[in-house]
Amino acid sequence: LYFLLGRQEIIFKRVATTQEAESKYKLALKTASVLRKVLTVEYIGITGGLAMGNAQEDDDIDLVVITSKGCLWTTRLCCLFFLALSRVKVRRYGEKEVKNKICLNLWFDRESLSLKDRREIYTAHEILQVKTLFDRGGVYKNFLKINQWVSQFFPKAFFSCKSLTRRTPETQMNPISILFLKLSTFIEPVARFLQLKYMASKQSREIADKGRAMLHPGNWNEFIPQIFLARLDQISRGREFKEFTEHSSFKEVS
Repeated sequence: LYFLLGRQEIIFKRVATTQEAESKYKLALKTASVLRKVLTVEYIGITGGLAMGNAQEDDDIDLVVITSKGCLWTTRLCCLFFLALSRVKVRRYGEKEVKNKICLNLWFDRESLSLKDRREIYTAHEILQVKTLFDRGGVYKNFLKINQWVSQFFPKAFFSCKSLTRRTPETQMNPISILFLKLSTFIEPVARFLQLKYMASKQSREIADKGRAMLHPGNWNEFIPQIFLARLDQISRGREFKEFTEHSSFKEVS
């Protein structure tokens, strides 16, 4: 473990968060085992602090779900139904007590994986930190391919993720899967209408369209880059001041 001089206390924080992350990871795996039963779920991954092994005791568990084409909202309904049957605690809108609850705030249709409209460092980091729980056929590798722009921010991490992610063969759909997909596609407009109507009074900054449902109300993709740039500026100013004070003419005056 490495740390800056005088910050050795973060070692104990790292040990504590790692232990907590292991416990939450087991809950995430249990949830994935339930969600994968929905035939139109093609990918499940962990995001947020847990994906980085940095989970606090009172944190929830953030998951991203990628669905088959044209049935995101139907799949979401099915997933919530299955989780309710399995008695898995799901975080609801406005809840404050979220410890160990599943937060399904990121949904993508496999044909709507591009995040070029959110080309900044926070979203790039979120994409690259995802930890896969279930992948029906190389979906995450395709996600990286479509969002290659993240390499502009984290080139080493991008190529590392790309090399470690194996492209598994596409799963052949059986007649039951094909029938379920057709049925899901057929009722998709109704499922989307009902869910958006339910969300209407609660929606603020969330994105909810045919192929994407990004249901986190916070604007971290705007807030984090601003903090990052401010810190870079602070570091830069500190370095400039140090260089200035080390200049011979400054030493002579002082």
